[in-house]
Amino acid sequence: MKTKHLLASILLLTSLIFKAQVPTSERDALIMFFNSTGGADWNNYGGWLTGLPVSNWYGIETQVYNGEEHVIGIQITNNNMIGTLTPEIGNLPFLQWLILDHNDLSGTIPVEIGNLTNLHKLHVRHNSFSGTLPTELGDLPNLDELFLSFNQFSGGIGNWVDNLTQLTGLLINNNQFGGVIDLSQNNLIDFVAFSNTQISAINFKNGNNTNVSDFEAENMPNLNCIVVDDANYSSANWNYVDAQVNFVETTGECTPLSVKEEKGFLSATIFPNPTNGFTQIKTEKPLRSIIVYSSMGRVVSKQYYPNNSIDLSKMENGVYFIKIETLSGENNTFPVVKE
Repeated sequence: MKTKHLLASILLLTSLIFKAQVPTSERDALIMFFNSTGGADWNNYGGWLTGLPVSNWYGIETQVYNGEEHVIGIQITNNNMIGTLTPEIGNLPFLQWLILDHNDLSGTIPVEIGNLTNLHKLHVRHNSFSGTLPTELGDLPNLDELFLSFNQFSGGIGNWVDNLTQLTGLLINNNQFGGVIDLSQNNLIDFVAFSNTQISAINFKNGNNTNVSDFEAENMPNLNCIVVDDANYSSANWNYVDAQVNFVETTGECTPLSVKEEKGFLSATIFPNPTNGFTQIKTEKPLRSIIVYSSMGRVVSKQYYPNNSIDLSKMENGVYFIKIETLSGENNTFPVVKE
């Protein structure tokens, strides 16, 4: 009788373990994540790389879809994570939240983040991430919270943000972001933080301003204007904004935003950014002109039939806008930070 009970228990345990297995590709992605972030030195790595089901690994949550278990959440904060996110993070297609605040992760956000089309929350506050944000963030239609505060990100927030129609919270404060940011298409957004960045203009005229619970734009030396639904309302209700900033109701009143950025031409790269001298422009099409604007919209440099480089070494530090035009008439404007 004892033997039968033991056999039944073994069969039950085997069945539970079998059912608890996520696909090999997801398990391998987690193992790479563990190794690339110094898992052996985490404060807590209970269950990781053991025979326990992945759902028992510290910080991991799974859920069954159509009879198969998948990883839906990674939440590991303040856990002495040191290292980088590798491309394999994109092999978790069912992931809904990636929350890694208060660690010491560095490097860039991999472009493979765009594979996580079910992602709702991306939180990486208080780390050491750097570089520009991948445009593939615009491939995340369900993203509602993008929290990037207290890192070393640079460059601008591009047109990809238009695609984040479910976005409710955007925290990008305490980074090196520059240029302009247009949130006019994000009509669900209700809390934002831009403070301690180099951003020079914000279009926040999205029809939802009266529902904003928190708006922060302090210690922003380049910011002069914010386009809103109702300038009087914003002036009366949004208190954490620098004194030199004007609330206006049209982009024409906000000079940096009037330097139009065409959305149809994005196949160009400007590097390094930030720069302290020469900036290179990489594009597959020959250029007709390069025009450099100051943060106030004044032309400070103009070249025709250029050699795909601009010398900013003699210009004052700050944010500039480089407008490039091809021989076929396509054009685009990119923010560049001069340090």
